Amino acid sequence: MMQLRNISRSLSLMAIASFAVEMIQAGEPTGPLVAFANKRDWADKSGKFTIEASLHWADAKEIKLLKSDGKIVTVPLDKMSQPDQAFIEGFLAAEKAFAKVKGGADQAENPFAGGVPSEPPSDRSKVMPKSVDRSANMPSEKLRTARGNGSIEKREAILNGARPMPITPSREFWSIPSITGSSKTTLEESIIPTLMPKPFFSGLSLFAAGRTATIVANAYQQGKPSRESGDYSKFVVASESMRESSSVVEFKEPWKLMAIRPDGKRVAAVRVEGFDKGNDVALFDIVEGELIPAFQFTAGGGSWDELHWAAFLPGDRLATISQKHNLTFWDLANPAGPTAVRRGSISGRFSAEITTEGEYIAMPIGKSIAFLETTEGKLVGCIQRDQEATQIAFSADAKTLAAFHPFTIKLYSLSDGKEIRTIAVSEGNPGASVRWVGNHLWVGSVLYDIERGVPIWTYDNPSKTSAILGDYVISGFGNDNGTTIVVNRLPHDEALRASKEIDPKTAYAIQPGDSVSVEYDFGDAPFDTQDEIRKVIANKIKGVGWKLEDESTNTIRVQLKQGKQEEVEYFTRNGFPFFAPFGLGPRPSGPSEKVQFQPWLHSLKISSEGQQVFQASNNRSAPSYLQSKEGESTQAAVNRICQPFPEYFSTLAIPPHLLKAEFQGGLGKSKITGEGLRQ
Repeated sequence: MMQLRNISRSLSLMAIASFAVEMIQAGEPTGPLVAFANKRDWADKSGKFTIEASLHWADAKEIKLLKSDGKIVTVPLDKMSQPDQAFIEGFLAAEKAFAKVKGGADQAENPFAGGVPSEPPSDRSKVMPKSVDRSANMPSEKLRTARGNGSIEKREAILNGARPMPITPSREFWSIPSITGSSKTTLEESIIPTLMPKPFFSGLSLFAAGRTATIVANAYQQGKPSRESGDYSKFVVASESMRESSSVVEFKEPWKLMAIRPDGKRVAAVRVEGFDKGNDVALFDIVEGELIPAFQFTAGGGSWDELHWAAFLPGDRLATISQKHNLTFWDLANPAGPTAVRRGSISGRFSAEITTEGEYIAMPIGKSIAFLETTEGKLVGCIQRDQEATQIAFSADAKTLAAFHPFTIKLYSLSDGKEIRTIAVSEGNPGASVRWVGNHLWVGSVLYDIERGVPIWTYDNPSKTSAILGDYVISGFGNDNGTTIVVNRLPHDEALRASKEIDPKTAYAIQPGDSVSVEYDFGDAPFDTQDEIRKVIANKIKGVGWKLEDESTNTIRVQLKQGKQEEVEYFTRNGFPFFAPFGLGPRPSGPSEKVQFQPWLHSLKISSEGQQVFQASNNRSAPSYLQSKEGESTQAAVNRICQPFPEYFSTLAIPPHLLKAEFQGGLGKSKITGEGLRQ
């Protein structure tokens, strides 16, 4: 920097001696004068205001500075400090043969405040450089300057004065005037290779937004100091419409993508500190198809209160949820720093569902689903249910909410909060993903036709990193050579044709009102245990609406069977009354003991006309970790656990609607791969 200032003083003396300042031409520091565009510190005449920026354009009356947020401020030259005026005079003298005169001035009290976008709004995807051409993959000089040296400006978060948000619902009510759905997404199926490597041990995250799909993917690695690469994160921006990707942007910190703004022009990432969560959030802008750092701030609450979830809200705001279930709305536009403007507690939840445009947030709370508008943070709706919804999802058109509990989907209208219909699904895992794909619902790996209430097709997506826009699923597949982004339309044509063969009236093997018979096989189980299980099964049948008839062709087989005797060796850890089989957990430090046990197998299978349509089982065996009671031996503790467990059947969820075996996964199965859809 000192050397550059000496050059500017020499050039300014040459300028004064050779021609009047009024005749100096104006222009951009490009070509042989690109060194004048290096980022530097600028100050106004009073010394009150300073800024780090790069010179974008100058003439004899004013200069334009490109700030780190990608905005350009126009400042009268006579408001600049004497060293900065000398720097500009030196540039203008050297620029005489290259520049043209331009005018205009910003007379704000702080000459560096405000600014305008560096480019007028346009379709950025149409200027996306190709990932397969390294020469074309180089960002423009302007973007390279805005990107800086890989650092991200730190801003202090303002926490004082946040207003509370009452979130816990107390009754059923509805006060939601309207919700804006997303516009129709225009995409095509495509395969987009990128130059971003994704090693085996690194994580991969992907988000997409916008009518023509701005896709941002990143690979990150944290907590691997023994590896040569250490901590890092890499980002790439892809355009589906151009089937191209940007250059790779890399940081020495492990930033993981958490959210993308609905317009696809800004993303948020968390600096992971373990288990994919952390306290610091970074904002990145998407400019001309390139990722540009904006700033970072601390939004988490520290150890044991790290961030789990984030989403953009209208009006340049961000919502976050921390490990202590704190939901916070942040004002990102506050010039004093990101400000917590609203805060509330959502009991037991680490995430929430948000409408496409960020107007409303929905959260399952107990057996209720609460709806929060995001402008004032007010509770505006509540749906009361008979069972807790383990997963929920808004449709893209913002007309329907899907609520899932094992084997069941309930659909609710967002116009009045009323239930529309119930759909039986074959997914029993309460943590299974539930996502809308256009007008279809993807539950676990099976795609359902919600209008007809039947499964269409099974789509296995081993990527585990995907985003959905309209009818399209966007997936990322990475390896050491790069990351491939694949865009698939679901359901595909063959699945749509096949789904027409399913008659919803005859697709189910057992429905409420149908009859079932029961067969029991209890082996040597105690008689009181047998009686308890019989009562549980009778209540289950009544609860799902079936009728018990001995001659029914629908059969429930309940089995309780003791396995062969086995042996396990436990090792005591110093200071803890725990035991662990060798090879599991921390290295054993105490004496070992071998014990004998016999596991008990609990199973329930349902068949219809000779075909199995449902099964569930539980193995009551020696645990991996064992805690004995006071004065209890290791053998006695294992024997206490390896007993029949009637409670398993009472907690088992049995679906009231069971599809025929041939329809449970739809009429076919496909796999989403880096080469496209495979049968």
